[in-house]
Amino acid sequence: MAKKLATIPVFHIPYRVTEHRKLKLGKTRCDGYVNFSRRRIKLRLGREPWTDLHEIIHAAADALDIRLNERKTNQLARAMWGAGVKAPWENGP
Repeated sequence: MAKKLATIPVFHIPYRVTEHRKLKLGKTRCDGYVNFSRRRIKLRLGREPWTDLHEIIHAAADALDIRLNERKTNQLARAMWGAGVKAPWENGP
């Protein structure tokens, strides 16, 4: 059963964010993914802490028609997370 975390605007496009006990993309377990056509961000319970930002970056890049590969997306997400940026549904300062 999915737990709804939030609905967030990504450049005025509402994305519904849910958390799942298990999450697969195809046959591969993953920490999160974005379904652009359905405007959904799905996150796995127990994911890496920067995954939330990673998926938001994917959604933003798509909205702006910017091509970012997984490596660049990971670098951006980890740098932002390391600087204290958090997803809107995360607790903290």
